[in-house]
Amino acid sequence: MNRWKKLWVLLAVLIVLTPVGIIFSGGGWGEWGASELKKTTGYVPGGFKRYSGLWNAPAGGYRIRHMGGKAGYLLSALAGAVIIVIAALAIGKALTRDAGKPKG
Repeated sequence: MNRWKKLWVLLAVLIVLTPVGIIFSGGGWGEWGASELKKTTGYVPGGFKRYSGLWNAPAGGYRIRHMGGKAGYLLSALAGAVIIVIAALAIGKALTRDAGKPKG
């Protein structure tokens, strides 16, 4: 198996394993709202309180219409991986575009 194929297999395994922590822990690390943070740490920083309503996730709680949260986590992992791969390929192509051209 060549190096690229191994990387693609590893990426697929990581995507499939994404919801495992959520299934066993009941929530994602650092995905807390102010109430969960207060319950977990006993403290909510002032900036957190002030800006906590600034952004709402497009699929809050990873709930996608007619799908449970676990499937939403898997789809979010897949979407994130696709976005990262496309961005990495575009950046790589942009950085190497002029590499083969003679200087001068």
